[in-house]
Amino acid sequence: MRQKFVKLTVENKKYFWNWLRRLLVIDPERSSGITYNNQYRKPAPGSPERLYARPLNLPASDISENSYWKRDMRRNYPRPGIITQPILAKLFVLGSVENPKISEPSETEAQTTTPAITQSLSTILYNAEPSEIRKFVLTDKGIAPHPGNSYHWTLDEKNGYPSTYSVRTFR
Repeated sequence: MRQKFVKLTVENKKYFWNWLRRLLVIDPERSSGITYNNQYRKPAPGSPERLYARPLNLPASDISENSYWKRDMRRNYPRPGIITQPILAKLFVLGSVENPKISEPSETEAQTTTPAITQSLSTILYNAEPSEIRKFVLTDKGIAPHPGNSYHWTLDEKNGYPSTYSVRTFR
C-alpha cells in the first residue's frame, strides 16, 4: 500500500504557468518549495511586535521577596581588604585583637573608650623604638608573615591514576 503524503507547499493548479511547469520538469509531482505562510511563518515577517507579557510565577518573580542577588555568584567578586595608614597607626598603638597592647578594663574600673589616634603613621614610627617596630612587623623568627591559609593539599591515590600520569586528583 502506497502512503499518501500531504504537501505543505503552495500549488497553483489553475493557471498557465503551472501547466508549463508540469510539462517541462522531470518530476511534476515534486513540490514547488514555496511554503504556506500560515504554516511556517508565524509571526509573519514585518508584522508588528507583540507586547511582552511577563509570566506570572509568584513568588519567584517578586523582586522584593526574592533574594537572588545574595546567591548570584556571577557578581560575587572577591573584595580585597584594604589597610590604610590611619588604621595601621591604630593597630601599632593599640594592638590587634590577637595581640592587644592595652589591657582589658576590670569590672571594678570604669569602662573607658579607646583613645583617638590623631598622629600620622610616619610620626608614630619615627618616635617608636626599632625593636618594637621589628616585633610588630616581623614574626617571632624575624621573617615576614606568610599571607593566606595554611591548608595543604593531599593527593588522593584511590582514583586510579598512576604516578607517571600527568593529571593528579586532589581532595
